[in-house]
Amino acid sequence: MGLGPLIRRLEAKDSKTGRQNALTRTRLLCIVRRMAASKRLAVLAIAALLAGCAITSSLRYLVTRHTDQSDDYHGVKVADP
Repeated sequence: MGLGPLIRRLEAKDSKTGRQNALTRTRLLCIVRRMAASKRLAVLAIAALLAGCAITSSLRYLVTRHTDQSDDYHGVKVADP
């Protein structure tokens, strides 16, 4: 969809007062471009999040060493497997 119809609709005169809308064409183009840029940025952020989720499925954890460990909880020895 082109920006032309949107701009023409926003530039139209007010039907009640017959006065020109306060938005100028330059200001209107600036607003529409910012809206389009923010939409592109949102799509890019979502794509980056989804790509990051796909990468996390291939994590490899480090191998830890096992030792004979036992803790003393109020006089009761508890072995840590």
